[in-house]
Amino acid sequence: MSEMKQHCCPECGGDFWPSDVRDGRKSCSPCQQKKRTAYYLSDTYMNTAFSTTWGKELFKRLGVFLEEHEIRMGTRAYMLPKAAAIFQEAEQCFKGQDWIEREWIEERIKKMGVTLFPTFFRAFLVREQILVETSKDEKTLQSIQARLAKIPQHYRRAMEVYFNERLAVRERQIKLTAKRPIALSTLLSDLDTLSRLVRWLAEELPDLTGWDMVQEEHIHAFLLTLAPKTRELLRKDLSLFFRLARKRRLITHVPLMDLPARDLGTQELFTIPKSW
Repeated sequence: MSEMKQHCCPECGGDFWPSDVRDGRKSCSPCQQKKRTAYYLSDTYMNTAFSTTWGKELFKRLGVFLEEHEIRMGTRAYMLPKAAAIFQEAEQCFKGQDWIEREWIEERIKKMGVTLFPTFFRAFLVREQILVETSKDEKTLQSIQARLAKIPQHYRRAMEVYFNERLAVRERQIKLTAKRPIALSTLLSDLDTLSRLVRWLAEELPDLTGWDMVQEEHIHAFLLTLAPKTRELLRKDLSLFFRLARKRRLITHVPLMDLPARDLGTQELFTIPKSW
């Protein structure tokens, strides 16, 4: 019976987590997290930690925000000391909440890392009007940039130029109130196509050092791996990319045959020699 009690928290009666038992803790992790959260939101802590009324009140409202949204106690316990550190630094840099600069706080959020739980923290800052809510288009653009950053370096430069130019065209179209500016969904589709090609090249032809080494035969072989219905669409996307890259002198040739993609299936499947 005494052994069973040792595996139950004396404060809440709940079971200890394996890590609690291993570390010899006297109370369970949920109880410790609850205590830690309560400490950071206590007047004792806040009166000592913050030097301004606005800093203290901002931190207190963060606690209320987390409670209103029923954020789990473990998240609060990790997030609050990180947020407190940011607000303490803000007190030293700015005259008040309305003076906090977006770039400044974004830099601090990035520096704090995942244990700040940036999604929840940013949502609070948006409600406090310290940050502006990111629009759907901005999120899409951020996604495109993040995905481009993961492309192997020897393929990345031409793709960056391609998407920057397409985005510039889109902006001009919007300024001129064009009826159908280039949709971001179209750019995402282009990125899917090029990323798929780059993955295939990296797997099948790892010795290639860039687009200049890509030949018509390689693109032919890649297109033959696709379903017949999608070949023509992807061929058009690739054609646009290669021709723009050639125009900007990022590649020396366009490695794409004039043969319509729908006719590729009538030819014998091209096999990549291992020596390539």
